[in-house]
Amino acid sequence: MDYFLVEVSYEAGNKVGGIWTVITSKSSTIKNLFGDNYLAIG
Repeated sequence: MDYFLVEVSYEAGNKVGGIWTVITSKSSTIKNLFGDNYLAIG
């Protein structure tokens, strides 16, 4: 079965604060796991 991960958060589109750092640091790992099946919406 294929999986698709969609992450929706205000911080994904707002490059201010610590949450942006967390999202950017984990996104490369998640991208390696899910490939094109990862989408961050902000």
